[in-house]
Amino acid sequence: MRYALVMIALLAAQPASAQIWGGATDGERMPRLSFDTGRHPGILQQNKAAISQARESGQITRVEARQLKREHDRILAAQRRMARDGLSPSEQRALEQQALALQGLINARRSTSPAGG
Repeated sequence: MRYALVMIALLAAQPASAQIWGGATDGERMPRLSFDTGRHPGILQQNKAAISQARESGQITRVEARQLKREHDRILAAQRRMARDGLSPSEQRALEQQALALQGLINARRSTSPAGG
C-alpha cells in the first residue's frame, strides 16, 4: 500500500519536472546521468543490480523486488520509446528524475524492510 502511494506521488509530480527552467548558471552544472547505451552502464543498470543484490541479501522481499523491477522496466520502456526519434533534453531530464526516484525507493526499501520479511 505504501509503495502504491509513493508511486502515485511520483507520477503526480512528473508534470512539474517538465516545467521550463532557465538552466544552470555559470559554474553550476546539472549532473548528467548516463542511460544505458550499450557501452556504459548507466543508472538503470545500477538500479537493476541494486534490486537484485537487495533481494539476494534479504534486504527486500520477493514482492518488493518484483514491484521495483516493474518500475525499472517501465522507465526502460519509456526510454526506448522516447529514444526512437532521439531524446530531447527535457525527456532526458524526465527519465533521469524517474531513475533517481527509483534509486531512492530502492534505498528506502533496503533500509526499512525487515530482513527475511
